[in-house]
Amino acid sequence: MKTFFRGAAATAVAAVAVAAMPAMAQTAGDPNANQADADARAEILAGLTLTNVAGSSLDFGSIVVLGAGTVSVPSDGSAISCPAAAAVCSGTTDVAEFEVSGSDGKAVSITLPDASAATDELQFDDGVTVHSIDITEFETNAKLDSTTQVVDGLGVPVFDPITGAPIFVQYDGVLLAGGTATFPVGGSIALVAGQEPGLYEHTFTVEVNYN
Repeated sequence: MKTFFRGAAATAVAAVAVAAMPAMAQTAGDPNANQADADARAEILAGLTLTNVAGSSLDFGSIVVLGAGTVSVPSDGSAISCPAAAAVCSGTTDVAEFEVSGSDGKAVSITLPDASAATDELQFDDGVTVHSIDITEFETNAKLDSTTQVVDGLGVPVFDPITGAPIFVQYDGVLLAGGTATFPVGGSIALVAGQEPGLYEHTFTVEVNYN
């Protein structure tokens, strides 16, 4: 209760002081000295549209499974990672390509599926049993800098050792140059020994938002 009344008293004193100041500042030649203007504004952005580029899909190619291991198709276009002890990989691999359109010059964040979710797996139904391959990662090399600077283990801000420029935390995103941008999505799957032969498939969803 003591704290409440002290705060109330301080507020009242401040209100009296503010009310008195304009009267002191006014002059006979400037009757509007106690008024000021401010702008109000709102920017209307174009709605974002995201489409899967026709014909593109995250394709791990053809695999002969020898044992447990992880096969990865990188989003940066580099060669498939196929551990020789676990698999023999062949055929054509590919990344899924997406195109986003919206307001020119705006940053857009990309949200990929959570690969830890039980629903994110390739499946093959042989008519008797539904077989699955776990998707362990979705990733994209489309990155933008956030406004948060990287810090080390002691909480000290990190700077580039050559340029001295601050290093910022990156996030999955693109800049809409000309109102559009494209980005790839790669991923990894976990094979198990004795994987049932068949064509395994899965549909996944990507989301974009203005950042």
